[in-house]
Amino acid sequence: MTNFTVADAIYMTDENQPGSTLGTVTITGTSTGPLVYEITSGNESNLFTLENGSLDVLSPLDYEEQSQYVLNVTVTDGAGTSDDAVITVNVNDLAEMPVADDVTFSIDENQTGQLGVVTATDP
Repeated sequence: MTNFTVADAIYMTDENQPGSTLGTVTITGTSTGPLVYEITSGNESNLFTLENGSLDVLSPLDYEEQSQYVLNVTVTDGAGTSDDAVITVNVNDLAEMPVADDVTFSIDENQTGQLGVVTATDP
């Protein structure tokens, strides 16, 4: 007899960390045969993969673009029984170093005044 449930979960990850494993999708109860794990929605940008229950980040996540992802996951066993879960991924905002633009200034000898402006961005 097949009778299992898939647990909802919340995972946290730092932004800009590609290739990291967030955790394992947990099932409880009795299942028959091999389990098939599938992200059924919330992964439209293909940022995550779910293989053998392991939820991994494929590409760097950017807090400024999206701070939370809600993934719907379905697990199906060999008997065709399935259950769904909601996996929430919260992205931690990290302090990022400002980036100054490279610039070159020239000035004649014995001149005074402003040479130019240096610009920087704070991601």
